Amino acid sequence: MSDRQLADAVQRVNEQGGELTGSGTVLAALDGLGLAPAVAGALRARVEISCAHPAHDLDASALTEGAAAFGDFDTYGVEGGNDRIAVALAGALDGAVRLSTPVRGVRWSELGAEVLTDHGSFAADGVVLAVPASVVDQIAFEPPLPAAKVTALAGVRYGRAAKLFVGLRSPAPPSATMSVPGRYWCYTQLGPNGSPQQFVTAFAGTSAALDQLGVADGPERWLDSLARLRPDLELDHDSAFVSTWDQDPWVRGAYSARSASSPMDAAELARPVWRLAFAGEHTAGDWHGLMEGALRSGERAAADLLRPQRAFRG
Repeated sequence: MSDRQLADAVQRVNEQGGELTGSGTVLAALDGLGLAPAVAGALRARVEISCAHPAHDLDASALTEGAAAFGDFDTYGVEGGNDRIAVALAGALDGAVRLSTPVRGVRWSELGAEVLTDHGSFAADGVVLAVPASVVDQIAFEPPLPAAKVTALAGVRYGRAAKLFVGLRSPAPPSATMSVPGRYWCYTQLGPNGSPQQFVTAFAGTSAALDQLGVADGPERWLDSLARLRPDLELDHDSAFVSTWDQDPWVRGAYSARSASSPMDAAELARPVWRLAFAGEHTAGDWHGLMEGALRSGERAAADLLRPQRAFRG
């Protein structure tokens, strides 16, 4: 497979984006392009890694979405870590943020709400529910949420993903390399001062990839694969550690996937229910799966609560 073949295939995907959207799954859409097997395999791997979900159950529209789209465009992060956004927002609230206080129940009506926790209850004019759909069933709602909302939340499918972090014995210039059979990619990057950072990060997506790399048993198998993929890097094996989303009890998955067998009901996921507004990347429509989607959903949810009139969905 040449660089030219791969570039031509990406161009075809982008040119036919609208037509591919109606062609079932990502797997079917790629098969329909008549690409060379190696090229189709590389594109499939790229999409599965980014979406953290298998191509046979990814809606073809994922090929043109922000999380998995192909193209020459910038991507951004926050210097010092993306969590600085949450820390800055919390700092502006003068200690009002409660940590280690999981919500167990919400009593709600058209007039307001009461949030129940292990450490007491809190009365509120309204509530923004920014909980992943994968764990919202752990909250007891009184009265129960409307059936349409429950169905939409239960229908969200989450990908599985993991990250591997490994220190380097000597810094390496910026790079990005994808393992097609391993369903992961790895990268080195520059630090805030413009110098190469002394670590490499790898990201794997799909259940099959995580099982193949043995992430549940630790970093060893993934480390061996990374060493074969990037023999140019001087890996410090003793520094390696793995992070997985699905082992987090507050998420139990990575981020929402555009499942073909369980389509996301974008309108219902975002719809407010009286004084309850719903946020989170899974409610962000085309921006789902992205931090950008989470931020946009928060602005939309705040606007929903500030709007004087809202329709009840029963």
